[in-house]
Amino acid sequence: MATTGARESLKGPAFTLGLAGALPFIALAVAAWTAAPERVAVFERWIVAYGAVILAFVGALHWGLAMRADAAVARPWAVLGWSVAPALAGWVALVMPPPAALVLLIAAFAAHLAMDRKRAAALGAADWYLRLRGALTALVCASLTAVWLA
Repeated sequence: MATTGARESLKGPAFTLGLAGALPFIALAVAAWTAAPERVAVFERWIVAYGAVILAFVGALHWGLAMRADAAVARPWAVLGWSVAPALAGWVALVMPPPAALVLLIAAFAAHLAMDRKRAAALGAADWYLRLRGALTALVCASLTAVWLA
């Protein structure tokens, strides 16, 4: 397992890259609100696709944390099974019409944050991890909601 110092060395890059990864959500939400009405559907499809990709990424974080855990992981099937659930939700969102897909993505991001809060400490996540995940999830869900309302 990484030492506290090693984890702290990841904090700055993680926050910077995490916020950079949120920029497409924000940009697409702004674009959906400022575009001509006939263009909104394009931005809906783009944000759903990007949301599905990012949802798969955050799901995989639990897999990675479990693989690095110092102690045996309680209920490994549940931890690893949950890790793939966000990718499956994102895949389903890709084939749904945008209003429903946006709602599914919002629910999946919120559910994954709730699971992060439940399991992060047990999986040995860095102290700053939940602050980062909470802030990024808020930005993502706000952006998805903005596009849904557009």
